[in-house]
Amino acid sequence: CVWIIPRPDLWRYNSMMNPGSRLRSLPIFFLALVSSTVIRTHADTIQIDLPKLAPSALPLSMFRVPAGSFTMIRGTEKIHITLTHDFYLSQYEITQAQWETVMGFNPCRFVDDPNHPVEMVSWYDCLEFVERINQIGLDKFRLSTVAEWIYAAQAGTETTYYWGNREDFATKDQYEWWQGNHNYFTCPVGLKLSNPWGFFDMGGNVGELCIDHFPYIPPIRN
Repeated sequence: CVWIIPRPDLWRYNSMMNPGSRLRSLPIFFLALVSSTVIRTHADTIQIDLPKLAPSALPLSMFRVPAGSFTMIRGTEKIHITLTHDFYLSQYEITQAQWETVMGFNPCRFVDDPNHPVEMVSWYDCLEFVERINQIGLDKFRLSTVAEWIYAAQAGTETTYYWGNREDFATKDQYEWWQGNHNYFTCPVGLKLSNPWGFFDMGGNVGELCIDHFPYIPPIRN
């Protein structure tokens, strides 16, 4: 079957947790840019200049994800998914500095570095973040759909993980923070290797919240 991405008004909770590698109580999310920007520029990368962002903080960089199709496993069923439009997705998990710039406060437990991912926020907090950043007038944003996020996480690969077919700890340590190498604390974003499309922390560190709902599927597996 073909599963077209849901309409943006179908907002339901989804936490894409990877058992054993993500902090299950600390949801975080990526932003997907849904505006005519991708049609106007066709740039591979854009940078959103958040006002009053600390000089030491990472900027909100977004990469263009091309339209395309991929296959996702749901139990024993193979689902063919088609994304009909390009979109932009943030290169990193939203950081504490970015959140505080938009929202005016930092809700996090782990506050050692402004480039740690924001945590201790609900899905509704994330919707408010999106609403406020849209009010700044920099562009039009929303949370990504599950299909968009998994598509970007797989990054065109057909292996079990986006780094290959093996889950040996030495290789896994190069690509993600998990309970075997970070002792249940969050870590600054972007320190591990990216996936083939340049997105960081698509496995490990913290989980992502999406705009729609889909039964749990390990997010970096085909």
